[in-house]
Amino acid sequence: MLYTTNRGATGRPVGCQRTILHLVSRVSVGIGLGRAWAVSDGNAGAFHTWFAATLDAIKTLDWAAIRATDWRGKTHQKSAEFLVADLFPWTGIRAIGCHNSEVAKQVQDLVNSQQHRPAVTVEPAWYY
Repeated sequence: MLYTTNRGATGRPVGCQRTILHLVSRVSVGIGLGRAWAVSDGNAGAFHTWFAATLDAIKTLDWAAIRATDWRGKTHQKSAEFLVADLFPWTGIRAIGCHNSEVAKQVQDLVNSQQHRPAVTVEPAWYY
């Protein structure tokens, strides 16, 4: 989705990824919330996606495609998701990845005013 958004295909201007943040947590946190959860093998909105709610299903995902920076021919697999029903609390966020140091500074200033303070990092490799 970030790729599509950054290319201007969602109504946002081309190159808009600079202000998009990655909120990072762990599967164990999501499961520990006690809410319904599921993993999908691709984009959750695609008609051919399967869903499961087992840890074994997570192991069967195409991790090479998920980690790839070039996923031609593996778009569906790259889009695998971990979904939590209803709400994911702020306190479950462990880190925030930012495109650049300017955005990271703005985010850090906001986080500093919160009781829960996830790590804020610059992660250019997470962007296109």
